[in-house]
Amino acid sequence: MAASGPALDLLQRVQVVPYSVLGQQLVRGEGVVDRAGPPDAGIVFCDPAGLPFIQRTGPGGAGGASGAIYDFLGIRDDDAFPEPVREAVTAVGLAKHHAYPQEEGGPLHCIHTVGPNFNRRRDDGGQHSREEAQEELAAAYKNVLCEFHAAASGEGGPTQLRLLPISGGIFAGPFADEIAPLTMDALGAAAAELPPEVSAHILAPASPPLLLCVFLRDELDAFERAHRIATGEEAPLPDASASTEAPAEAAAEAPAEAAAEAPAEAPAEAPAEAPADAAPPDADAAPPDAADDDDASLKRKPDGSPARSE
Repeated sequence: MAASGPALDLLQRVQVVPYSVLGQQLVRGEGVVDRAGPPDAGIVFCDPAGLPFIQRTGPGGAGGASGAIYDFLGIRDDDAFPEPVREAVTAVGLAKHHAYPQEEGGPLHCIHTVGPNFNRRRDDGGQHSREEAQEELAAAYKNVLCEFHAAASGEGGPTQLRLLPISGGIFAGPFADEIAPLTMDALGAAAAELPPEVSAHILAPASPPLLLCVFLRDELDAFERAHRIATGEEAPLPDASASTEAPAEAAAEAPAEAAAEAPAEAPAEAPAEAPADAAPPDADAAPPDAADDDDASLKRKPDGSPARSE
């Protein structure tokens, strides 16, 4: 379904791009390919950090996207993250911008955020519903956007943001097949929660687009299509559940129709075909079992903790 209101306004500022926040793309059969330049002092980029690394072990043990980012920032061998980052990012969904000085040129700007890991069950043992997943992702995106605004508002701050699908890849869990539309829905939900000054900055005509960076070439089409649907540029496919329900409904109606027609034929056939000693129909025959389709999913209130800016 297409977004509307603040969600649509923000999503129209999003541009899906075929490279990671570091400007590279993973292509099947080709490996990692350079698609765009690495971020410079004018670009702030998002790090999908792990909370244990930020709070306890430091950048050294991180792998995947975060590991590549820490190599790029030059902090791989640091014992710990900068103190402002450790103090701000204390729970899932929080975010913190930090400027990392470089030997040459200006600093590199990174927003560290911790997204939910949907492979893990909730504290009560239940699995996340899609609504809960959207709410948790929306909180993370909101905090990232607020940190971007704070960084861009400083003198000589970055002017463009490279986002990525938070909780994508191995952290998507049961939402792996729908992480693209879930990302768009979460971004749209985040838009409604942004402070007015952040919205005004992001939506200003002179502001650069928000770049949603997709590292895997195999996932690019899904994100581009999800974005087109969210912005109303493309109609969504019909609900697959409707086509699967139709045969079941037809099957349920068929016996009723047959029963309605049977009385008209029965009087003519029964006397001629039924022998005198024929056994009566088995009135005690058990009907087929009915499927139990009750949904016992649990709900919980999402973490809406605001980000802290320094």
